[in-house]
Amino acid sequence: MAASGIPVKILAQISDISGIMQVLVRDGSGITKPSDLEGKKIGITRIPLSVSVLERGCAVYGCDLSKIEMVNMQPEDIVLGYERGNVDAVLTWEPWASYVVQRGGKVMFSATKSFIPGEPGEKKIDAVYAALFARPDFIDAQPKAVDGILRALSKAAEFLKSSPDEAAEMVGKVINIPPDVVKSTYAKINTGVVLPSQFSVDFDAKSEYLLKLGELRGAVKAAEVIDPAPLKAVCPECVTLP
Repeated sequence: MAASGIPVKILAQISDISGIMQVLVRDGSGITKPSDLEGKKIGITRIPLSVSVLERGCAVYGCDLSKIEMVNMQPEDIVLGYERGNVDAVLTWEPWASYVVQRGGKVMFSATKSFIPGEPGEKKIDAVYAALFARPDFIDAQPKAVDGILRALSKAAEFLKSSPDEAAEMVGKVINIPPDVVKSTYAKINTGVVLPSQFSVDFDAKSEYLLKLGELRGAVKAAEVIDPAPLKAVCPECVTLP
């Protein structure tokens, strides 16, 4: 929005959802490492959010992206495409990734973790966040509302962490997704109303990436669009920007 000239300010990172972005393969298919995807078809919703994870995976773990055939699919069609054998692997997010696992899929790597034989463990290769943002005129005119929203979101984040089963039941009913899938999704998400320095770093890197793809009209720097003052008033220790 900022790159298009729309006045906007980011007030907080509300969750790091990088972990829900996953590359899955058929268990027993012989595809165990990213280079095995070369010459194969991968079902993917071909947007920068997804393609970036595959690009980073190839760069970090070793594979030639030009040799992987990306089959563009809507998220809900990826599960069916996998089930029918139309693709050899998929890159998707939750809840679709969980549905693929239920059908025999196996996670090779996510944006935050590797399950590759010989290279397992936590490894963040890409960053995807959910953020709270608002127009500057709203922030200036409605400081009490902004304060209340930040406090409410903070309480919600605490509830998700302290009562995952109850939260999964509640959310599952609202969005019509089984509670076990909701709980599995939350386990891959780092929820918290914060403004850490890494968010700023990742924001700038993603802005440059999208600019090179032609997705943005101009580069946008985190320092230009983040307003830390409201969150500092609510939770000073939650803001660790440089």
